[in-house]
Amino acid sequence: MPSRLVVVVLIVALAALAGAAARVALDNGIDSTIRGEAEAKVSETPSYIAVSTTRLPNGLEVKYVVPPDEIVSGGPPKDGITSIDSPVFVSAEEAESFLRPNDMVIGLYYKGVARAYPHKILVWHEIVNDIVAGDPIAVTYCPLCFTSIAFLRVIDGEPVEFGVSGRLFNSNLVMYDRRTDTLWSQQWGIAILGPLAGTKLKMIQVDVMKWSLWRELHPYTEVL
Repeated sequence: MPSRLVVVVLIVALAALAGAAARVALDNGIDSTIRGEAEAKVSETPSYIAVSTTRLPNGLEVKYVVPPDEIVSGGPPKDGITSIDSPVFVSAEEAESFLRPNDMVIGLYYKGVARAYPHKILVWHEIVNDIVAGDPIAVTYCPLCFTSIAFLRVIDGEPVEFGVSGRLFNSNLVMYDRRTDTLWSQQWGIAILGPLAGTKLKMIQVDVMKWSLWRELHPYTEVL
């Protein structure tokens, strides 16, 4: 017959095992609940873009994400700052004639193609409607906020050109597409006023750095 001490040890051991099993079951239950709630939230979360409609004095209705009175004139008229629609590129060696080592460039490396878009050029044009590795891409720069962003310029499967609207939202470049005349926030990549309001463009990664560093990383780069 086992001693009282052995019985006590066995009881404690069994209790510990039962507690551990209960804890595992509880943890699994909590994890399942958390996962279930997370999945439910993901599936039920509405779009973060709210599109509204307003009626203009002429009776036409217009869709917007940003209230129209918050999109203000930046000074120049529409296309007063001209986009570059037929960009011309030179080699890195040729670019040394007009680029200094410390000049800033927007560097794009896309599908094996390296291109540099100097700030000293984009400050006068703000948008380059380019084609890189066969894909239509818009490289954009807002001198007021230093935002350098590239987008796949495709809407509903069709390439579109972007121009400078001459307007600003939060002191940031407002672009327009030449197919529907919709206004787009450059920093968001979202249509903010017009027929395509709420549409979001796909962003393409770019890097902003000194010309000397970009050339070191991509010696065979092409330069706008």
